[in-house]
Parts: sequence; structure tokens; C-alpha cells
Amino acid sequence: MNVDFDTADHFCGVLLSFADDLGLRFVYDKVPLDARETFRVEATGASSCIDHFAVSQALYAQCACI
Repeated sequence: MNVDFDTADHFCGVLLSFADDLGLRFVYDKVPLDARETFRVEATGASSCIDHFAVSQALYAQCACI
């Protein structure tokens, strides 16, 4: 699924609701903004965050910001 958690579009809300129903939290907000890119095209400088990781809510609460 291709979703940008920094935007508040409909699909993002659906995905977050689904994860919440499963007791999961995505950890994108635990990573500093300048370190969120996981894909980069050196030739053009284009980049994006294409990998998202979800953990249990208990583990999320224990995670410190990287």
C-alpha cells in the first residue's frame, strides 16, 4: 500500500483505523523528519518513504525517537 502518513487523506485514515483495530501503531512519527526517506534516486534527487513498520501499542509506547 502506498500511503503518505504526513497527509490526512481518506486512505491514510482507513489504514490507521485498521491498524488501531489490530492493536498496532505505525512508527513513522518516531523517526526524525530528515531521516524518513527509505528510497532515493541519486540521479534525480527524488526520494520518498516507501517502507512503513507497525508494532504493538505496548512496544510503540516504549520506543524512543531515533
